[in-house]
Amino acid sequence: DFAMPKLSCFELVRSIQRARPRLPIVVTSGRIDACDVEQLRVLGISEVVFKPSTISELTAALRRALRAAKPS
Repeated sequence: DFAMPKLSCFELVRSIQRARPRLPIVVTSGRIDACDVEQLRVLGISEVVFKPSTISELTAALRRALRAAKPS
């Protein structure tokens, strides 16, 4: 989730990327603006799911993220 206590989403993303560089990350949020989305894209996050979302929307985002991370 984008809004978390004690740790920013950006810090978490960087930490995950250091530990597992090829792990796809999907960010979800009900409170995110275009500037934050752009910062996430710069970090390599291609999937942002806006809340409220449906299971279908989340599933589609997860599939796209996993497909993009698949080795060629």
